[in-house]
Amino acid sequence: MVYYNQNEILIRDMEPGDAQIITDGEIAQGWNQSIDKYLARLKDQAEGRAISLVLYLSKKLK
Repeated sequence: MVYYNQNEILIRDMEPGDAQIITDGEIAQGWNQSIDKYLARLKDQAEGRAISLVLYLSKKLK
């Protein structure tokens, strides 16, 4: 679901493809991360136990 989409800002529910983008960004910053925590968030979201949002600015995940 999209919650906000105006000018260069888009806020929506996290989708499966976002998990890898976020994980890659954290690894690029030197963090020792895995995709597992984001897959768990997506699972919780699918089960109605959580809301996971992402923000895109100028069509890039932030």
